[in-house]
Amino acid sequence: MRFPHFFMEELDKLSRRMMRYKYLIYIKKGWSNTMELSAMLLDIIKNSYGTGDIVEFHRLEGGYWNDVFSLKVQNKRYVLRISHRSTKKESIVYEHMLLHYMNKQIKEIPAPIMLVDGTTFFFHEGRIISLYPFMEGVIPEITKATRHAAAEMLAKLHMAAQRFPNKKKNPAHTSIKNLNWNHNHMWNWEKLKQQLEKHSQQLFTSHLDHPDQHGCIAKLIKMKNEIERLKGNISQWTVQLANANPDLLFAPTHGDYYRGNLLVVNDQISAVIDWDECRPDWLSYELARATWELCKDKKLHTLNREWAIEFVQTYKNAGGPVPANELQLLIPFIRSVRMIEILFYLDQGFQGEEWDPEYTLHNLYSLLNLASYQELF
Repeated sequence: MRFPHFFMEELDKLSRRMMRYKYLIYIKKGWSNTMELSAMLLDIIKNSYGTGDIVEFHRLEGGYWNDVFSLKVQNKRYVLRISHRSTKKESIVYEHMLLHYMNKQIKEIPAPIMLVDGTTFFFHEGRIISLYPFMEGVIPEITKATRHAAAEMLAKLHMAAQRFPNKKKNPAHTSIKNLNWNHNHMWNWEKLKQQLEKHSQQLFTSHLDHPDQHGCIAKLIKMKNEIERLKGNISQWTVQLANANPDLLFAPTHGDYYRGNLLVVNDQISAVIDWDECRPDWLSYELARATWELCKDKKLHTLNREWAIEFVQTYKNAGGPVPANELQLLIPFIRSVRMIEILFYLDQGFQGEEWDPEYTLHNLYSLLNLASYQELF
């Protein structure tokens, strides 16, 4: 899921260099229930990983769900991830197992660093802590070159994932193949439907300080019947697809392959990060998600056809394993993702969590525009 930038406060522009245990406190409102990097925690990290003294740290961009920091130890740099309070141990076990395998196949995938006791994470104040090597690069601007590189990297990920020997599921993330559209870890449809019908004004409460979002909220409420209709159509389509096509290509996926989880150096992918949502899923579904994220026209709420065709062809030319007969599913899958994100965000809004009305409305407009979109292949 994408999380809104405008809910994150600017970090203090104080010096980030400090003597041992003279640590700055960073405060961020929002999704990750922020944890401070205390002297105690940093001492635990030092002793648990055998890193030596941590001489510098700062928060990294993009940690909307987790708290993510860069740590410097002498001449080495690491990335510290403090997982969201809702993250379960079983999910981290699956993620780390997959990452260790994928790292052996693809150097651009960082594997978690082992503690001195041979494990890959520990608990601190109810949060799961893990450490990764620092990967060079910056989040890319979307250009023809970076789309090309991202398509080739996705092909490499899918080829490697097919060989992953463990067939277990990630208990925290359900595949689209097995998704219960009425009740899952992201929403309860009956409750959400009732809230839309009887308590829609609650959506405004989380945006009292952002009146510029009120117009988007009002439009979403006005279109609640359309949302219900689309949800019914798309959920029925995915269930029928799963029942009629048991042999669609299925393997571990990154789960959120978009520019914010890619790093580049000289227009080449230097790292694929943030595997929080990794899970076994239809590979054509992930290809559809990636095609949308890297080829969408956000202003027009649609897909740039030329970019999308070129992206998928680059993926196939690089050995991407999604077969030709599954490419006809890309547009319907893109619409399915738009519906999932609409329902997720609306549920978050009713729970009093921070959400992004503008992005949710964009997803709804896109979903409607793609209804008559011609197949890519």
